[in-house]
Amino acid sequence: MFPGLTTELTINMPQQLVGPGFVRTLAATSVVVMRRRVQERGRNLQDQQMAPYAQMTRQQRSKRGRQTAYRDLTDTGRMMGGIHVASVTRVGASGYQATVGFSTAYARQTGAIHQERDPWFGLSRDDRRTLTAFAQQQLPIELQKQMDKRSQ
Repeated sequence: MFPGLTTELTINMPQQLVGPGFVRTLAATSVVVMRRRVQERGRNLQDQQMAPYAQMTRQQRSKRGRQTAYRDLTDTGRMMGGIHVASVTRVGASGYQATVGFSTAYARQTGAIHQERDPWFGLSRDDRRTLTAFAQQQLPIELQKQMDKRSQ
């Protein structure tokens, strides 16, 4: 009934240059970037403002002390907290692929409901730019680590 929401991040770099730990770090960073886009700015997968909460929902959220200025898809935090790096696997000889998904059926189900209403799960164009900048900053550090390992 509810599709398994996942997103894949493929890093096409020779495995001699980066290891699965670096790819896992990039994937974990993508989770943080996606959460911030939604929770702090109320933006969907197209980097546009999500539709506002319905009046009844705004009233209920307000009574519970939740913000109502924009849709942040956060009530209990279980859905957003359930987003995690599900796996990092080798892709041929060219690199690694990380899969980001949900750790619980509840989080996956809730995420799918919200995804149907206004797609939010995945990396937006702005998310990709942020992640690329992070990777470019971290790559020299990772390469130095790899060189240090080889020289030992």
